[in-house]
Amino acid sequence: MSENEQQLRSANQKLEAANQQLRAERDRAQEYLDLASTVFIVIDKKGEVTHLNQKGGDILGYEPDEVIGKNWFDHFLPKAIMTQVRAVFDKLMASEIEPTEYLENTIVTKDKRERIIAWHNTTLRDDDGNIVAILSSGQDITDHKLA
Repeated sequence: MSENEQQLRSANQKLEAANQQLRAERDRAQEYLDLASTVFIVIDKKGEVTHLNQKGGDILGYEPDEVIGKNWFDHFLPKAIMTQVRAVFDKLMASEIEPTEYLENTIVTKDKRERIIAWHNTTLRDDDGNIVAILSSGQDITDHKLA
């Protein structure tokens, strides 16, 4: 084996080791998010869910993979508030308003029940500072509201 081939092989091994470590870190972070008693959801510019932790899936009645890729507004909000919530989202994405500290709205579960979620939102930005998604954490406060 030539010296160049050895260097290339060594570089490939280092790259694979780094990729394995990165996957392990990602998986560990996902485990932490799934253990949380809080919903974590990421919604991209198109309104599609790109990430949902296990708690979010549990509240919605779906496995997280069943929700990822679906439009949040079309599938998981009551029709009565869909337009209003989408308008706030669009303004957040356009930097026309700042994320609110606290916002409550109703979601619709797989079995068509409505749950009230208290949300905290923040914007996610790319390396150039452009908003690319909204990260929301939420608590199901339905039982508290009904009490």
